[in-house]
Amino acid sequence: MANSVAAIVQSLSLSPLKWTTQTMNQILEAGDKLYTNTYCSHKYWCYDDIPEFIDSIGVKKCQSFHGYLNSIKLEHPFYTLEEALKISFDQSHVIFTMGNTEPFYTCAAIKDSSGLFFFDPHSRSITGMPTSNGAAVLSFHQTVEDLKKCIKHLSDCLYSNKGDIYFETMTLSLIKEPESSSETSSDFSGFSAQSEGSISCRLFLAEENIERAKNGDFSDISDIDDGDAVDFDLHDGEHEDCDQGSHDNNGIAPTASDTDDHDLKDV
Repeated sequence: MANSVAAIVQSLSLSPLKWTTQTMNQILEAGDKLYTNTYCSHKYWCYDDIPEFIDSIGVKKCQSFHGYLNSIKLEHPFYTLEEALKISFDQSHVIFTMGNTEPFYTCAAIKDSSGLFFFDPHSRSITGMPTSNGAAVLSFHQTVEDLKKCIKHLSDCLYSNKGDIYFETMTLSLIKEPESSSETSSDFSGFSAQSEGSISCRLFLAEENIERAKNGDFSDISDIDDGDAVDFDLHDGEHEDCDQGSHDNNGIAPTASDTDDHDLKDV
């Protein structure tokens, strides 16, 4: 679950539409750090273990909805998969969990202005299905119906011949702290270790540029050009260049990071 929470936190600063292989690798690293540095009340991370703050971002745990994947009509307090997804997306992002026994299977479902994204941190093929030698994947879906089909297909691969599978959608709302005022404050008590390092870095770069200007060197400090841009739709573990015509209808985007055993501990 920690990897999925890290993905939702990442979506606050960068739309999943713009995620690259490097972004996905950073998410897995952040998820692993979150798992190891946070108290866990059970063998596996659960919803109650999600901290209230992650990297100065407020995390609000909202409602959860549950039911069975293959059920067409259910009475309260149970919901069909489509009902649960629609209600959850109306509130915020979604931590999606399914399975009848531990370890449960957890992914992140993210909604933004571009559409719906499904982040699966486990070892998956280019089609988003289970494989022993794969990578974490990000898939794009235009509608809740499309996302529902993807989840049910994944469930059939994971839990074949195991009856109807229990699921739960848990909404997670993020609150970004407002930027500090530029006005001088009498309550200032010094920089934190993190902010001090960042400011030192910026001052060093500024000083370097001043020296370069004195020497008459006005070249651009950035070596990145348009040809280095990486397309979103498809990333495999070997290449970051993308072939827009090679992805399937699910819009699967595997990352460069193969999923090791430690990535599966917070399923």
